[in-house]
Formats: sequence, C-alpha cells, structure tokens
Amino acid sequence: MSRISDHSRIDVFLLVSEHIKENRKSLRYVKGFKNAGIEGWFKVEAIAALQDYVKEVRNKSPDLIVQVHEDRMEITLIATTDFDPFNIKLRTLQHKTLCLFLGDGSQKEKIEELLSDREIVFVKHETFGDNGNKWIIGMIKPSEEYLFHHQT
Repeated sequence: MSRISDHSRIDVFLLVSEHIKENRKSLRYVKGFKNAGIEGWFKVEAIAALQDYVKEVRNKSPDLIVQVHEDRMEITLIATTDFDPFNIKLRTLQHKTLCLFLGDGSQKEKIEELLSDREIVFVKHETFGDNGNKWIIGMIKPSEEYLFHHQT
C-alpha cells in the first residue's frame, strides 16, 4: 500500500459518509433482511459521493480506484445488514487496501473487537441512525506492522 496522506483518506471517508447519511432512507428497508450483503447499493452510493474522484470501478476487490489530490487509492467496499468484524478484517488484509465498510452499528462488542485489532488501523468511523436502526460506517487499512510482515 503506497503512502497516502491522512487528509486524502479523510476526504474520501467524509464524502461517502455524508452521502450515505443523506440517503439513509433506503437503508431502513434493507435492514429487515438478516445478514444480507448490500455492497451493490454501497458501491453505487460511494461512486455518487466521490464522483470525479473515481477513476475505475471493478467487479472484484479492490472495488474502486480513487484519485484525490496526488493520492491514488484502491478501496475495498464491504456492506452488510449485520456486522462481521472477521470478514471486514480478512478482506482488508487479503487485498492490502483501504476498506470502506457499512454495517449494523448496534453490535458494540463486535465493533470493539474490530477497533482493538492490532493488524488494522481505523482511519475514521461513525455511527448514525435511519429512524429505527443504528449503522456504522468506517474506513480501515492494514497496519504498518502487518504490511511489514506480509510484504509480497
């Protein structure tokens, strides 16, 4: 993973996060489907949020190639109606990319499990509601220590 400024990562997170919160109404309707993947919806909304910053869209991870300022970022997207810290971590480390994720924000123990994992670093995260459900959106990346020990 190349050196990317924190400013660029935060810009991407904030653009996507604000857009998702503005369009949260549709989340209320998918929440009833337990353990459902909603990456397709998340990808469409992330592209709408990032607009001209998106340089490439892929059907496999990394899902998006984004250019912000001088920083080129490969981003894996994960979105489900539940919250699976193992899957989020696994896919982030497998692809050695930034990961934008969206999931059930009411599962505090599982969120804490991911927050405390030493192999990943949280860039930013926040929780929000959709008039009945709690969601978490976040951005993580592999830790420098993990990348050092898993160089290819």
